[in-house]
Amino acid sequence: GACAIVCVDKDDNIILEKQYRYPFGKTIIEIPAGKLDSVLEDHKECAIRELKEETGLISKDMTYLGQTGLAMAYSSEIIYLFYTNDFESGENSLDSDEFLQVFKIPFDKALEMCNNGEIIDSKTIIGINLYNNIIRKK
Repeated sequence: GACAIVCVDKDDNIILEKQYRYPFGKTIIEIPAGKLDSVLEDHKECAIRELKEETGLISKDMTYLGQTGLAMAYSSEIIYLFYTNDFESGENSLDSDEFLQVFKIPFDKALEMCNNGEIIDSKTIIGINLYNNIIRKK
C-alpha cells in the first residue's frame, strides 16, 4: 500500500508535485505520496515521512481522509489519504530515482484542474475532492 497527502497552507494553497511518469511518457501533477515500508508500518507515520522526503515539509500530525483502491480489477493496493495544514519547511531527501518539482497553487485552481482534466492522477483527484468535501465544507 501507500499513503498520499493533501497539504494545504494557511493561505489555502495546495502543495503539488510534477513528476515524469514513464508509463504515460509525460509529466503528471500529483499530491505527495509514497509506499509503505512494510504492511506493519503505521499509515500516519508513512504520510509524515513521505511528505518530508518528497517536499521537505515537516508535519507533526496528519488527519485521515479515507482510502481508495486504485485498480480493483487487478490489484489489492490501497492508498491511505491524509491531509495536513500544520507544517514547516525543511530539507527533502528524494530517492535516487525520484525527480520531481514541488510547487503550490490556490486550492480552487487545483480543484478546477481536476474537473477539467489537467490533473489525471486518481489519488490526487480523490484526495483533493475528499479534502474539499469533508474539511473545507465544514
